[in-house]
Amino acid sequence: MPARGGRDSGPGLHLALAHFSAGRLAEAETSCRAALMLQPRQAQALQILGAIALQRGNPDAAIGHFRSAIAAAPRAREAHSNLAAALLAKDQVQEAIAALKLAIKIDPNYAPALINMGDALVKLDRPREAIDVLKRAVALAPADAKAHSNLGAALMGLKDFDAAIQALQKAISLSPGLAQAHDNLGTAYHALGRLEEAVASHSRALELLPAFPKARSQRAMLLLALGRFSEGWRDYLDRPSTRKTSVPLHRQPLGADLTGLRILLGKDQGLGDEIMFLRFAPELKRRGAHITYVAGAKILSLLQRYPILDVVVDTVADDKAHLAQWDLVASVADLPYLLGMSSVGDIPLSISIPVLPDRLAAQRAALAALGPPPYVGVTWRGGINEKEKLFKLAPMERIGAVLRQVRGTLIGLQRLPEKGEINRMAKAAGRPVHDFTPLHDRLEDMLALLSLLDEYVGVSNTNVHLRATVGRGSRVLIPSPPEFRWMASGSPSPWFPDCPVYRQRADGSWDDALSNLSRDLVATLGEAAP
Repeated sequence: MPARGGRDSGPGLHLALAHFSAGRLAEAETSCRAALMLQPRQAQALQILGAIALQRGNPDAAIGHFRSAIAAAPRAREAHSNLAAALLAKDQVQEAIAALKLAIKIDPNYAPALINMGDALVKLDRPREAIDVLKRAVALAPADAKAHSNLGAALMGLKDFDAAIQALQKAISLSPGLAQAHDNLGTAYHALGRLEEAVASHSRALELLPAFPKARSQRAMLLLALGRFSEGWRDYLDRPSTRKTSVPLHRQPLGADLTGLRILLGKDQGLGDEIMFLRFAPELKRRGAHITYVAGAKILSLLQRYPILDVVVDTVADDKAHLAQWDLVASVADLPYLLGMSSVGDIPLSISIPVLPDRLAAQRAALAALGPPPYVGVTWRGGINEKEKLFKLAPMERIGAVLRQVRGTLIGLQRLPEKGEINRMAKAAGRPVHDFTPLHDRLEDMLALLSLLDEYVGVSNTNVHLRATVGRGSRVLIPSPPEFRWMASGSPSPWFPDCPVYRQRADGSWDDALSNLSRDLVATLGEAAP
């Protein structure tokens, strides 16, 4: 926020501040520009213009105004702090921290700078430092809603969700219209398995700020997990991956008769998502469409054997002249919305991809050389362990302890295992775990291997989707909160009817899941020899 009062203030700037505080941005801007005509280096007018630009969603213009304000008044703590807020809006976190250090050096007890510093440290995934800074800010400005909101976000970084909820509820009590606090509260509720409350919080954030893509995409995940598909797929249109595409996508429901319609269908997100959402392609074909599919390079050869797709390529030029040969361009992950999926009964079966005979023979021989059946694949981690990325982790040694109890030759399929992990799993399982991880870069071989395994145990990953394409189920360990394809509860998921599900409890415990997995594997494979 721009500073109030001070040596630069005059009647025109008091009026500008009044307009800004009342939300009359156009009038505030007019007053500021009039003041700058008389005094071009009027620091407070420049700060107000920066705050106006930031509210209008133009951080670049805001940065320019705040830098000009700093040039006019280098020791204006507010200008340095506000510059940092604009830099944070562009995710220029290190530059923001440099500006905040200057603001705090000028005034160590300037609460707005401490609040923004906490926000920056949260973005850098340094929650402990953020909490220390934000507790100082709360002590200095106990009625500042943003201080409590940022503290809640920092506490979530340490997975202290109960304390985070208290901080966020305090923020909302101070400022009921703070959309970010409602969104963060929804995230905290989600982490604790309080899904309906999470939906309500994200919905409130969207009521306050309709152009809030993070809140909308998070609500989408919740609605889909709860089986509220019509609402969920509509929100899913605003997922992060579609905000990065340079090609305009078709986002309106498709008609029942698509005879002769030429559709360019593009991959979206990971390989597992490609496989999962392609199960809707047969409905496009049934309605009469001609489908050209742009596949991920690793999976190209497999999908070229999927007869529903008329043409499969791994790249398409995105210039208008080239795209003009198709009637519309769509994302494969939008198909549920475009085709009107609204209930569990609308979920198609997985696509089917035949295994190449020579690859099947090679993998059969490789397994036979290791030992007798049954052959049991195992994975314990999936996704990317980064903020706002889908990441799944189950306790490796405890999975190994379950496998120790059952018969079988163990096949390690963990993608990018950390140093020593395969050996640690082998020690927990009491016998060798044969490392087949290089097959992640050779999906034809991986598909063949997965078709031969008697059991596959792991978190949700591409292998689960690939195994479904050859008609085989997996035993899937589901961390809490569950991703939408495994639904909020129940076993199996309607998306994967052949896959028993073993769910981590909302309190973090895997005891029930691993006990049930042990029971089921012993019943299927038999107990290991003593």
